[in-house]
This record gives sequence, C-alpha cells and structure tokens, in this order.
Amino acid sequence: MQRIIVISFLFLFCSCKKDSTTEESNAFSTWKLDYYFDGIDQSSDYGNFYFMFNDDGTLMAHEGSKLTVGRWSDSNSRFNIQFDSNPLLLKLKRDWLIVEKSASVIKLKDDAISSDAMLHFVRQ
Repeated sequence: MQRIIVISFLFLFCSCKKDSTTEESNAFSTWKLDYYFDGIDQSSDYGNFYFMFNDDGTLMAHEGSKLTVGRWSDSNSRFNIQFDSNPLLLKLKRDWLIVEKSASVIKLKDDAISSDAMLHFVRQ
C-alpha cells in the first residue's frame, strides 16, 4: 500500500502544473517548509521535505524516498497538522493560528502564551 502511495505522490509531484483557475486549491501543489522556529530556528532540519496538502485532508511529507502521510485541516483562523510518526514531523503536530494564507504562502504561529513557535510554508 505504501508503495502505491509513494508512486502516486511521485507521479503527482513530477506532473503538477500551476493552474490559475485552481490557484486557491492546495491539491496537487508542492510546498516547502521555509521557516520553522520553536525556541531556535529549526528550518534547516526540514530542507529535504516536500509537502502536499490535499483537498481530502491528507498531508503528504516527502523526504527522498520516504513518504509520511498525515492529516491537515483549516477552519476560520486555525490550521491543524497531524502526523503520527517521524520525530521531525511530530514537532509540527499542533493546532496553529493562521497569520497569513494565500496561494503562495502559509504562515502560522502557535498561539499558546508560553510559545514562540512559527511555521511558514511556501508554494513551489
């Protein structure tokens, strides 16, 4: 099953084109984690990851030949990321506050009083 997911992801990753008519949709778009700060800048830990936020709520994180599938959702001012494996991706698992969201950037911050965490994705 995971082999099918990897092959599907690679097919979509290689054949995606930006289409201005569906620019608001995240499906079939590849994103990079541009900035992740949680006490210290941890952005470089995610330099090899590519992310796909699919319309069905699945979130695919691709790193080399490894694929981790999680979930995402957004409602009103909240953006939720869920992963159940991969220690690096587990750090991103939380309910984020949306600071900015457009067709080319997603900027999030943790709204917990004691947290300074920020997370930025840019569309590739």
